[in-house]
Amino acid sequence: MHQNIGNLVVNVEEGESKKEYDDDDDDDGNKNTYPHQPPRLYLVICNIQKISNVKAMLLASIAFGCSEVLLVGQENNSQRKDMFPLPFEEAVKKGLIRINRFSKWKHCVSYIKKKKIILIGVEIDETSQLLNDDYFESHYLTNQKDIGIFLGNEGQGILPVFLKNCHALIQIPQYGVGTASMNVNVATSIVLYKFQDYKRKLIRKDYLLSRK
Repeated sequence: MHQNIGNLVVNVEEGESKKEYDDDDDDDGNKNTYPHQPPRLYLVICNIQKISNVKAMLLASIAFGCSEVLLVGQENNSQRKDMFPLPFEEAVKKGLIRINRFSKWKHCVSYIKKKKIILIGVEIDETSQLLNDDYFESHYLTNQKDIGIFLGNEGQGILPVFLKNCHALIQIPQYGVGTASMNVNVATSIVLYKFQDYKRKLIRKDYLLSRK
């Protein structure tokens, strides 16, 4: 099912993308000759209250090369004509990024399982591991799995109903006396940047192997 949100036609609930991608293609549609397909990055937006934060996260998704945004809920915001920032709308229309909207969390979880995405929650928790420089390299040695990044609500973080679907939890290390948590869109940008740094290393490593 499709729904008009702002100036975009968005897939709703079923989670089926309008365009299917060959696993051997890179993000630009070029045939990939490296040993492995680089992992794709998904941004999951769920239970974010402020439209300003949603917009900032959408802009971060295109700035840091996400393949797809999974948008859950946002019933009220979806009625707004300015739901999506113009740069994000243009990126979707050009096929640079995809977006799927799910009315319920369970539909999003089903899509994540179908795509075999590793869902990583960003949350301050006793089980969380620090997002240091080698986090992705040390925990995801092979690039066979796509990664989904999920950030919690501005005030409550990731609620237990969502936490149980995360495969791993991470937290951003702080080196000063700052705050217990940071703004959700700031945290989004930091985590997405860290992932893309990891992805670039994988691509370079595969490229060097292909030259031998």
